[in-house]
Amino acid sequence: MFKVEKVTDEKGQIYIQDPPIARFLFQSTMASWMWLIVRLFVGYEFLEAGWHKFTDPAWMNGTGQGILGFWTRAVAIPDAPARPLITFDWYRSFLQVLIDTNSAGWFSYMIVFGELFVGLGLIVGAFVGLAAFGGLLMNLAFLLAGTTSTNPVLAVLGVLLVLAWKNAAYKEERMADLIAIGYDDETTAAAAAAEVHRLSADLVIQPDAVAAIRCDTDGKYHVTTTHHPVGAGASFGMFWGLLFGLLFFVPVFGMAVGAGLGALMGKVEKTGINKEFISQVREMLTPGTSALFLVVEKVTPDKAIAAMSQFGGTVLKSSLSKEAEEGLQEALHGTPVPASA
Repeated sequence: MFKVEKVTDEKGQIYIQDPPIARFLFQSTMASWMWLIVRLFVGYEFLEAGWHKFTDPAWMNGTGQGILGFWTRAVAIPDAPARPLITFDWYRSFLQVLIDTNSAGWFSYMIVFGELFVGLGLIVGAFVGLAAFGGLLMNLAFLLAGTTSTNPVLAVLGVLLVLAWKNAAYKEERMADLIAIGYDDETTAAAAAAEVHRLSADLVIQPDAVAAIRCDTDGKYHVTTTHHPVGAGASFGMFWGLLFGLLFFVPVFGMAVGAGLGALMGKVEKTGINKEFISQVREMLTPGTSALFLVVEKVTPDKAIAAMSQFGGTVLKSSLSKEAEEGLQEALHGTPVPASA
């Protein structure tokens, strides 16, 4: 758990790796749930404190009355044997400069909105490292001025959130998978598409869109598709029009490209639509063949493959991993069949 390892790169430089416990706490996505609780607690404390000041005229009327009274009490040096609130003379001098230069007004706004932004940032999970560092600075400022309250606890949690900035706000993105399966005749893709819709009704496959395309003996393309609207009023008709137009130089649908297209392309981001994909699909979809295209967000593999295996087919390309793609190919046929690379 606490073992430290050393790694040497090709240049002979030695790097000391974090122990497993540190990797779990500050790199693992499994620890994100723990940091979520910490984020919400610290964020709520700052948001509540900031809102209380925001609704207090002493902090928001521009006079800085709220912070000025705090500074005045902090810099005061009582008669012996009493001890002053501030231990470090340099910090007392810093606050005295702020008092003498009438900085309380604008500094009050900095504190109020700083606490609000820190609270919102931690709760929402935006710029967690920066928000936690800002909160830590405010905690330290109050601690140096002799105020404890919740500041020690929040300061410790702030340090931990700064260290955990990578996974403290981790959110798993649901990436849609683009799956293309080719068939040796013109009719199977349409039959497979009908089966996908049946599976969708049974919640085995939840497709965002399904399209069957066939190439007749004259080399003409025919597309059958059903799709539902996706974001900003866009429909997957736009996506299929863009995809098939790119693949086969055929405007399958009228392309009213608007703001919605960005939402569509975002749903299939990183799905492997590149030059290699385009070339492979063009080579596979020849006259007298057909292909099934699916954009899916959730698949129950065993049930889905069992139902789709009756159609056979060849996996042309997908955003699945190489292992998953080969597994899909094997399952469709019942025996290992090389998937296209």
